Amino acid sequence: MRLGQDGEPAFPLLGKRGRAGRNLGAAFSANDRESLAPPIGLLYHGTDGGERMAIGIIGAGKAGTVLGRYLTACGLAVAGYMSRTPAHAARAAELTGSACFDDFAHLAARCKVVLIATPDGQIGATAAALAPHLTADHVLAHLSGSLTHAVLKPAHAVWQAASLHPIFAFSDPEMDLAPLASAVFSVEGDAAARQRLTALLAPCGNAVVPVTAADKVRYHAACVMASNLVCGLYGEAARQLTACGFSEPLARQALAPLFLNNARAIIDRGPTDALTGPMERNDLSTVRAHLQALADDPLGDAVYRSLSLALLPLVAEGHPERDRADMEKELRSNHANNG
Repeated sequence: MRLGQDGEPAFPLLGKRGRAGRNLGAAFSANDRESLAPPIGLLYHGTDGGERMAIGIIGAGKAGTVLGRYLTACGLAVAGYMSRTPAHAARAAELTGSACFDDFAHLAARCKVVLIATPDGQIGATAAALAPHLTADHVLAHLSGSLTHAVLKPAHAVWQAASLHPIFAFSDPEMDLAPLASAVFSVEGDAAARQRLTALLAPCGNAVVPVTAADKVRYHAACVMASNLVCGLYGEAARQLTACGFSEPLARQALAPLFLNNARAIIDRGPTDALTGPMERNDLSTVRAHLQALADDPLGDAVYRSLSLALLPLVAEGHPERDRADMEKELRSNHANNG
């Protein structure tokens, strides 16, 4: 590993909020990439005296690749990747100017922090295969939103374990990194692992929030509501428009400004102040008309009723003086039949 005069890695890294270019690894030869992986125990010392531990990533899909690119852009030391699909690991290594590993022993010997970025169903088996090569100096973490650190740490384990979850939707391995700069990370696990991972991410400037193991599944459900389930809601709205004669592309086009402007208002002002429409106005006649129109569509009816009920606390916060009893009764009236 070549180090500069100030102890920094002797290859270009972008600034704290910079964007990692698509060709970040293009300037390195194959031999250079192999030399980028530091030996065990090597810590990078910046001019501020802080320590940045070498990071190895197992899994080179969307999350693992984008996170590695982001950490590299923030000036952290990504040693390299290991993946069951070698081509994916090679591409991720190219994008981060790092190395590819073909066995767990090699990866563990070069890193103090190992991030498992595989699908949830593979995390336990991956950790078990890696376990013989870990020491008390290692931090082992996975990126799952729903699993706790327990999947990484059997009773005899000596390493520190955690789950580190970026609250972010990874759309493409080579996506623009700028939006990730505002993402919040959650961390759960051993106290020492939480502390080390929080310190590791400090140069990135992202907020890191501790979550308990008991709250992990509820936390993930909340993330799913704001991410995956929104896709279902948007799809259902488009389906209703196609029933009114819109083509599918035109339905998505028509909903786009409505969706985007509403999302911006929620982000800027919060959901209570952003709320408009018949629920916000306590317009019972319009809501009844909507329910009548959806009466022959069980899915549309269920979506409308459930989400309208979820709006009631927001309406109560925005207009505490209004009587919402009749509205709630109407929304709940057919739940037994629709269930």
